Amino acid sequence: MAPSAVPTAPVAAAAAAPGLSAFHAVVIALLALVAGMQLQSNSGPSPTTSLSQFFSQLSAPATPHHAASTHRSSSGRPPFNSSGARHGSGAAEIAPSTDEHPSAPAYFTHDDFLTYFGVDLLHTQMVDPTIEKYILAHDVLTDQSYTNDRATNDRWRQQLGWVFGGGLADDKRFYIKWISAQKGYGVFSKVHVGNGHVVSHYTGVVTNGSASDYMWGYPSVIYDDYGVQLNLGIDSRFRGNWARFVNHDQTPNCDAIYVPYNNMWNVIYVANRPIAPGEEVTVSYGDGYWQSRPDKLA
Repeated sequence: MAPSAVPTAPVAAAAAAPGLSAFHAVVIALLALVAGMQLQSNSGPSPTTSLSQFFSQLSAPATPHHAASTHRSSSGRPPFNSSGARHGSGAAEIAPSTDEHPSAPAYFTHDDFLTYFGVDLLHTQMVDPTIEKYILAHDVLTDQSYTNDRATNDRWRQQLGWVFGGGLADDKRFYIKWISAQKGYGVFSKVHVGNGHVVSHYTGVVTNGSASDYMWGYPSVIYDDYGVQLNLGIDSRFRGNWARFVNHDQTPNCDAIYVPYNNMWNVIYVANRPIAPGEEVTVSYGDGYWQSRPDKLA
């Protein structure tokens, strides 16, 4: 059908309709012209769509189009924020499909992060550029988390600088494997780990206002330029290391400890008893996590 053929009849009918002023006839003709042009396009109204319905559709917000989701798996539930409660709701985990990844290994290492989990591997902690100026301007040595135990914090800071500089990047002592639909993935030791030994640096991105379920809280109290307190956390949802896969246990074999280094708070996992080869690495998520999620207690 030629482009000029559709509106011809409606225009003529509007011009000839009795009882209409010239102004109304012109308005009707223009509306009919627009409707006729839209009928020729794939995105226009169907033949049964009225003009009022059509124009209401034009002003309605478009339905967003979502790209095909990539599989992002994680451990059971990630660490809590500074108030003892975790962010987010925690999605169910699914093991990599053999259809999706026919060569998926039974055990995973850092080399598999992006391929199988959609996670960018980080060996050191990063800061979201949008809040970097606030983080850098703040002195963590004035934080209550530091002043409450200066001696211990100073000892950790002096002894563990090598960890926060990426010293565990080539650590081959641990591996990740699927446990069950209830627990998801977990981290297991290949070797004997002594009591008091550093197990991992929990890497991620220091960010503000994230609803991620893979986050330790950041203990500094920092305000933006408008006097609003930032809701900070170390988020490993999309960028981090294997520590994000560590599960909760009521009697964990590791403690999660905040350590100040290079004017930022970092989280490390330290063994609180010997860990045997083949044993799962665990931490406590804290009472706040379970209080905020009564459905998980069952």
